[in-house]
Amino acid sequence: MPLHGYSTDRRPPTNLDHMLAHPYAMAVAAWQILAGSLVVTALVFGFGLNTSAMRLPKAPLFALCLVLIFGGINVIRGLLDDSNDLRKGFRVERGGLILSGAGWTAYGLSVLIGNPGAVLSWSMGVIFSAAIGLRIVAGRREEARIARETNDLKL
Repeated sequence: MPLHGYSTDRRPPTNLDHMLAHPYAMAVAAWQILAGSLVVTALVFGFGLNTSAMRLPKAPLFALCLVLIFGGINVIRGLLDDSNDLRKGFRVERGGLILSGAGWTAYGLSVLIGNPGAVLSWSMGVIFSAAIGLRIVAGRREEARIARETNDLKL
């Protein structure tokens, strides 16, 4: 349903307003920060963590987790942005989405190659990457629409 979502008249919106407007994006970004942090912690301190990811080579896995952590942080930062320039939030979120998409694509392909039987694990990476690609397209379109409306108001 186009333009069907949560909105508020509060200016600036509260963090809760942002979360209500983007619940899935916030949840996935928070989860990828948590997952990346757990795997990095397991790698650094050597405790057991039973995941498909832990079967991957340690150095690339460490880098992958950092990409997911920083990507998730930037997605949340972009969604919570209250700047007067709305494009700033879109740019920050898009940067986080690009990092997240690269991380999930690398994860999905790595698990697929290393353990093709782990269908739920590698397909999660593929599905998240596809969803991120769609969000980037949607964000660019929304940013262009807002820019047109903003320019029309200035005339």
